[in-house]
Amino acid sequence: SSGINAEWPLRPGDDMPLEKAGPLFCAGITMFEPLYNHGALEGKKMNIGIAGIGGLGTMGIKLANKMGHTVTAISSSERKKDLALGKGAHNYVAMSNKESVSGNMASLNLIIDTVPVHHDIKPYMSLLAPGGTLVLLGAVAKDYDLSLMDLIPMRNVTCSVVGGTRVTKEMVKFCHENEVYPDIDIITADKLNDVWGELQKVGNASSTRYVLDIKASLK
Repeated sequence: SSGINAEWPLRPGDDMPLEKAGPLFCAGITMFEPLYNHGALEGKKMNIGIAGIGGLGTMGIKLANKMGHTVTAISSSERKKDLALGKGAHNYVAMSNKESVSGNMASLNLIIDTVPVHHDIKPYMSLLAPGGTLVLLGAVAKDYDLSLMDLIPMRNVTCSVVGGTRVTKEMVKFCHENEVYPDIDIITADKLNDVWGELQKVGNASSTRYVLDIKASLK
């Protein structure tokens, strides 16, 4: 026989829907970790930006909203404005709109950047208030272009991946108590090819996490 450390298992709340619990261990902890590490649960109201409005971004909007902060959604265009506001964002910045960017300069204490491809982060830095932090989540191999001048107003750049056991337990507890879950669509195995084709077509335009119902698939 074998055993594991009693601190390792992660148990959802007794009445937490399992189909919604699963995606929390991906999108949920990925967004909760940087919020947790940068003071979003310490009781002080913050202005928090979430860049990239897909599966991760919409989860981040929901979390930051339930933590009591003013949330600004950040995307490349106006296309996802309704989606972001519908998930709980209070403000919206379209990076392709100069007036939208200039009107929000130096306004955010924290930006969590979920954009999964290489992009110019200097405009995002301009949205940070002095002392603010940009957290990069996208695992991008190419170097970003930043100069010391971009950091002089006491702005910070860091990265984040996923959380350890302790923070993951905090995430599960918070999401359970506040009913914060990713958007999901339950499917059976015969729909996998259709879902894959849809994901290839829409890319990150959807916030949906697809959950495979194995029991139903075996009928």
